[in-house]
Amino acid sequence: MTKYAVPISALLFVAMVSVAHADTKSLAVAKQCFSCHAVDIQVGKAPAFKAIAEKYKGKANVEANLVQKIKNGGVGHWGFIPMPAVEGKRPDVSEAEAKELVAWILAQH
Repeated sequence: MTKYAVPISALLFVAMVSVAHADTKSLAVAKQCFSCHAVDIQVGKAPAFKAIAEKYKGKANVEANLVQKIKNGGVGHWGFIPMPAVEGKRPDVSEAEAKELVAWILAQH
């Protein structure tokens, strides 16, 4: 193993994570998440993804709970505006897509 193996591996990992986040952001755009949410500021209708990540940081079962919220919607955790804001008006989100979105959101803190 060369002295460059570890630094190169670390750089490759960072690059892969960056690409994964870029793809997930595109998924969030495609699923219309940004019509209510923003990454780091609240835009009025819904909390920012950073605020969501901070609120749920370190809590048990948060991934499973957020996946269900993304897939099925809900109300009452951030106020009285339901998610999705207009039921049936946003594209369906699969279980795998919801898991990917949750991992990306929770990485925003």
